[in-house]
Amino acid sequence: MRDLGGRLIIGLGLVVAAVAAIGYVFVYSNIATPLGRDLGSFAVPPAGEVAASWLEDGRPVYVLQDDGEPRVVDARTPHVTGEPQVLVAWCPDAEAFFDRLRGGRYAAGGEVLGDTAASGLNVYRIDPG
Repeated sequence: MRDLGGRLIIGLGLVVAAVAAIGYVFVYSNIATPLGRDLGSFAVPPAGEVAASWLEDGRPVYVLQDDGEPRVVDARTPHVTGEPQVLVAWCPDAEAFFDRLRGGRYAAGGEVLGDTAASGLNVYRIDPG
């Protein structure tokens, strides 16, 4: 019985080490981003204007003001398994983002407009400090 308990503890330790190693591989290969990591600093354009930029990890984003609040919105459509992500385009006249491939429309804050898409655009947390 004592030998079985020792083997279980060693096996559990190996599983935990393997899971941690896989997590670090994802972080260091830029597949995943550690929580709380600063992804860049951006100048906020005047109200009504949108600036295209890149996060430090290479993701394309739009920087804008929505109802006076600065926003950093992912420039890619939400990921659907089996489909490539598509860049959305900003239309200043409609003050909305458009997915020209699938026909999705998104508000400046990333929300879906109408029934045009399954989910909204990813909006990144901002530290105004």
